[in-house]
Amino acid sequence: MSQKNTEVKYNQYQTTINELTSKINQLKSDQEEHKIVIETLSKTSEERRCFRMIGGALIEKTVGETKPVLDLKFQNISKTLDSLTNELTKIINEFEKWKKDENIKIIKQ
Repeated sequence: MSQKNTEVKYNQYQTTINELTSKINQLKSDQEEHKIVIETLSKTSEERRCFRMIGGALIEKTVGETKPVLDLKFQNISKTLDSLTNELTKIINEFEKWKKDENIKIIKQ
């Protein structure tokens, strides 16, 4: 493999890893926000009014109507987070194997 091709492939791996890491961190933040809201609403009466942001608009609902939706979103975020974490691990392992197979050494300046 030529040096140019090696550099391109190395940079592609790095970019993919950085993008996945960024997305995982964003989802962890979203998951934590949902967890806090769910915990807060669980201590609140089911009939109490609450507001939920949907596409930039505030929608008025009851806590009883909102909690199931938030629980579902929390579960979906968790599943996506697990999937992306597995994908990141796979790509990192693939990257390390590629570096070993191609005998690539990182030289820090």
